[in-house]
Amino acid sequence: MKLFAGENCCINNRIHNISMEFSKKIGMAVAAAATAGIALYAVSRIKPDIRKSTYPFAMKDGTILYLDKYESENWLHRRRPVIIFAYGGSFVRGRRDKPQYVDFMNYFARKGYVAIIIDYRKHLRHIAPERKKSTLGFLDALNEAIGFAAEDFADATSFVIEHADEWGIDVDNIIACGSSAGAITVLQTEYAICNGLPVASRLPEGFNYAGVMSFAGAISSKSLPEWKKKPCPIMMFHGDADRQVPFCQAAIRGVGGLWGSTSIAASLKAARAPYYFYIVNNASHEVCKTPMWLYRKVISEFLDKLVRRHKRVRITSQDYHSKETGVQKDFGLKDYIINNM
Repeated sequence: MKLFAGENCCINNRIHNISMEFSKKIGMAVAAAATAGIALYAVSRIKPDIRKSTYPFAMKDGTILYLDKYESENWLHRRRPVIIFAYGGSFVRGRRDKPQYVDFMNYFARKGYVAIIIDYRKHLRHIAPERKKSTLGFLDALNEAIGFAAEDFADATSFVIEHADEWGIDVDNIIACGSSAGAITVLQTEYAICNGLPVASRLPEGFNYAGVMSFAGAISSKSLPEWKKKPCPIMMFHGDADRQVPFCQAAIRGVGGLWGSTSIAASLKAARAPYYFYIVNNASHEVCKTPMWLYRKVISEFLDKLVRRHKRVRITSQDYHSKETGVQKDFGLKDYIINNM
């Protein structure tokens, strides 16, 4: 297990109290680790004005899942909105401390948010290779991975809500955000909330996010997504030549698959739900990262208009940032499977 060392706190003096709390929340294995003297909580200052705190929030399949909380010293005096971020990695890899993620969290911390990056299970890492050789086998394994990740995201959200008073958090302003596999995760979690799927039971009754932001994401469903309850405002960035996560759809009729941002936007329009769909023409899967530094003003517009001021609008914008021409865009389901093997 990775050990975290804090510069501004003495972990050992906190172990007993923390073990009592976490024995109830994430099982006796975590409590045993605390008793053994393993650091379960740490605080450090990564920038002059930014404080980073690390917490375990769940024990899954013998592994402790952690989250990193970033906040600015300049905003500690007030209740703050929250962004909970899930990183990418094809449900196989990924880590919380990648520089582009940390920089994105620091940006929002300075804007007055509590910015949080979470771990989740990478289920496809443990799938037997033979299950991935057939189309149906891959779709089944992928759906399992998405389900596990959505469960973990919901558990992390519940953990944040439980600590709202301690952390100075406004529970009515929690925004879910993700990149690639993380974007699929946050969209799937919102879809579960609005359709009464089992994942929703891991969250407080009546809870919903204030907004969802997806960087090249999709929803797993047997058919075109439908919303039993109106979703929160959703922002989607996607390249129309994405080779890894479908811009439109990668599904088999009657079986299901992934429904990309174009399909989701159509379903939101039918539900008369607010959304902001940002298309990057001729761009591929790099759009899972570029919004974090290239489109911050667009993100701020979404957060201001659709989340903070609750404007019931549906916006579709296009960007020709990518100057490539002759880019392939007619990918089929097998293409996506090959590109994700």
